[in-house]
Amino acid sequence: FIFSVWDHPLGEIPKNSIVFSTSDENHSQPSPNHLQDNVFLVFKNYFPKSQICDSRVFPFPLVYMLGFSGINSIPIKHRELDYYFSGTFNNSGREKMYRELHSRRDDGREKFWNITQSWGEGLSMKDYSNLLTHTKIALCPSGYVSKESFRIFEAAKCGCVLLVDELPTHLWYYENFPGIIINDWSDLSVIDSLLSDIYRDWE
Repeated sequence: FIFSVWDHPLGEIPKNSIVFSTSDENHSQPSPNHLQDNVFLVFKNYFPKSQICDSRVFPFPLVYMLGFSGINSIPIKHRELDYYFSGTFNNSGREKMYRELHSRRDDGREKFWNITQSWGEGLSMKDYSNLLTHTKIALCPSGYVSKESFRIFEAAKCGCVLLVDELPTHLWYYENFPGIIINDWSDLSVIDSLLSDIYRDWE
């Protein structure tokens, strides 16, 4: 098994190698280097949106960032935070979400949100994990380039209700995905209706 960033050269590899190709937020086709003759199978996250170029290539999910330790250990009605987001600005519409969150600062909900200018300036992985564990509703907008993000899988692992952009449901791990699609991040009124449902119906 070989794990490799999508555009890094593999060098000489054994026959029948299985390659896990990672980190390509542009959803590109696998590089020729990852499709050399000695490769038996390629599993690629950020799977290409166009028809795949080689029958040896299959999708696999992003899952979690290294060090993520959040767990689904608290009944959702008893979690301290009603909703939560911590991350960076990007060009995918998060500025709309920021304005909406700012307008909701006095909405009477228990919440935590923190938006930074660049990667690595936010919470420690320990604090990020702990807050997701204690969150009812996790806001999971698009990443820098892709609509997919580690946050989706991390929040799902913690048993949060997920607010997401539309995801590629043709991939096996997004089939029947239970997240709630947000078409306009400048309107997060769905949070209030979801919290009403949680307090009324969920154990």
